[in-house]
Amino acid sequence: MRRFLLVPALLLAVAGPALAQEKKGDKVEQPPGPAPTILAVDRVDEAGGQAVFQRVHTVMVPTQVTEKQLVNGQEVQVARIVYRSQAVFQSVAYPLKGAGFQTAGGKKLVADDALEQMKKGKLVVIVEGGQPIDPAYAKLLNPEALVFQPTLGPAGQVRPGPIPKQLPPQPVDN
Repeated sequence: MRRFLLVPALLLAVAGPALAQEKKGDKVEQPPGPAPTILAVDRVDEAGGQAVFQRVHTVMVPTQVTEKQLVNGQEVQVARIVYRSQAVFQSVAYPLKGAGFQTAGGKKLVADDALEQMKKGKLVVIVEGGQPIDPAYAKLLNPEALVFQPTLGPAGQVRPGPIPKQLPPQPVDN
């Protein structure tokens, strides 16, 4: 009997807040554009007219491992493939010409002041499309966070500059 009472109680615990939100009339709207990207500054090449950032993404790498298994009463070494996640670093360059700068709080910044803040390792919010950051995303950030708005390319697409040579993958710990 207790099992049967536990299921409805669990459903109310999980669905209760969602039902209460619907009763309040709170409508959650999805932001109109893509989420901004947060990248770490690698370097600013003012002479070359570009800012270079480090992008990190995770890839699954197949790795062969050997295990001891009992087969027909004997211990045997068996090889199998396991997948491990590995961080891959990639440099991405954006042109500085025509780029806009602001804080996440909406304060416009002069390019010289913003470039002075862009030191190696500093995290910068990149809003592609050259638009200001959407308020739905801005409220999640520190109002003083630096927002970089790269220029538009053909057909309204952001056109990153040439990408430098990709860094080698880092070793995977077992």
